[in-house]
Parts: sequence; C-alpha cells; structure tokens
Amino acid sequence: PPSSSSSSSLSLTLTKEQVGVRAGALASSFMWGRLVTSYWVWGRIADKYGRVLTLQVSLILSCLCSLGFGFATTFESALAWR
Repeated sequence: PPSSSSSSSLSLTLTKEQVGVRAGALASSFMWGRLVTSYWVWGRIADKYGRVLTLQVSLILSCLCSLGFGFATTFESALAWR
C-alpha cells in the first residue's frame, strides 16, 4: 500500500516494525479524520450552506491535502496532511 512505502521513505533508519506502526497510523488517521469531520463539520456546513457548495469545498480541500501529503518530507508533516 502507499502508506507503507511512504512511511519507509520518510526515514531510512526505521525497523520493519516501526514502518508498520507508522503505515498503520497514516492509514487510520485518514479514517479518523473522516469520522470526526463528517458529522461535526461537514454535516453542519451542508445544513447551513447546501450540499453542492459543501461538496465542492470538501473536494478542493481533499485535493490540497493530498498534494501536501504527497510532498511531505517528514512523518509528522505527512500525518498532519493526512
């Protein structure tokens, strides 16, 4: 998966176990972010401003965060962008 190759390329001194933990953290952070923002943020914004605008804004932000994740040079910045 992209997460394990990304986490292993961010640091060359990690063991296989550490790479696995970091890959799991990167993969699960995406889903945790979706869980938190889907109800408490995007649901309320959609109720207030409408679904179309909310989908457009969330798509743009998703693209920007994906680019930031792709260009991240440290694990911490990759986790933040994720």
